Amino acid sequence: MTDEREPEALLELLDLHDGAVPAAAAAALRERLAADAVLQEEQARLTVLLAVVRPPAATFAPGFADRVQARIAAEAGMTATLWRQFPRLAAAAALVIVTLGAGNAVYTRDAASSFVEAVFGLTPVTYETVLADDGADATIAASAEEAS
Repeated sequence: MTDEREPEALLELLDLHDGAVPAAAAAALRERLAADAVLQEEQARLTVLLAVVRPPAATFAPGFADRVQARIAAEAGMTATLWRQFPRLAAAAALVIVTLGAGNAVYTRDAASSFVEAVFGLTPVTYETVLADDGADATIAASAEEAS
């Protein structure tokens, strides 16, 4: 094989490995391969190279696709069940949030400076309580004294 034919021959061998050569051209290439020792060496090198570069395709156990499809169907059924339950769970969560907010608003209505602070149970923050070492403890103690 001369230097001029080498790239073309390698591309033809690669196409033969990939199965991209029409049947008539593949037969002619196999005949050339049988007659040309240099081309046979290139074929051997290409086979080794492709074995390294292109590992064999993964194979799956029989029934794998069926098991995957069954699991997807089971999870789809579970998802549908959760979506049916969602409105009930959302209503219950909203009821709990409203109840806790109303309880906070009633319990801390005198200590809080706004309705939002009362609903969320926030204690009023002043410049003095922020700078004090025990500002949070003092605010909580003051709130407890006012409540009693």
